[in-house]
Amino acid sequence: MDAATLVNGDDFCRAVELVINDQSLPAHLKAAMGGILDVKLQLNAVIKRNEELIEENAMVRAKNCDSVKLSDAHQCVRGSRSENGDPVVYKVDGERFEGGTRTLKFATNTRYRITLSSKPPAEFHHMHLAGCDLQLHTDDPKSGEYSTEWNTTGIDVCKKGARNNIGLTLQVRSSTVLGLFSDCAYYTA
Repeated sequence: MDAATLVNGDDFCRAVELVINDQSLPAHLKAAMGGILDVKLQLNAVIKRNEELIEENAMVRAKNCDSVKLSDAHQCVRGSRSENGDPVVYKVDGERFEGGTRTLKFATNTRYRITLSSKPPAEFHHMHLAGCDLQLHTDDPKSGEYSTEWNTTGIDVCKKGARNNIGLTLQVRSSTVLGLFSDCAYYTA
């Protein structure tokens, strides 16, 4: 048995209980081991709650379509599946990949509704996402709110442990372009 299994698993608790129940050990050693077991159980509870909070936080961010800031003008881009409105989710990968600490997850052969909003309002004309030119639609160009649809049909699934760098550029007015790059993973829905 390796050290990680011993420290992190139920085997550690069982080993400590065996020591505590050993009649040949002095009482002060049994008390110390009991204290260690209590601390271990408390740490397990804290770790479990922390993992739950991290998961809840990720779900809330995904549900709210965690905004991606493109510039100081507070533009945000949100994505959701066209057929059911489920938001694009992300996975926290730490520093494992070049594009950042998060990986956006997109299903292949799926249509996504992409919405863009900016405050103060800006007039956007085109969006280029992952090699696709997308026409932006709005009811009022002065509102700063736009939408488009992006289809992932024909995009290859990422190999396990690999990420693609997805590029998003926006054309503002005549020639100004805003750019964003992020890691993403494509998977089979």
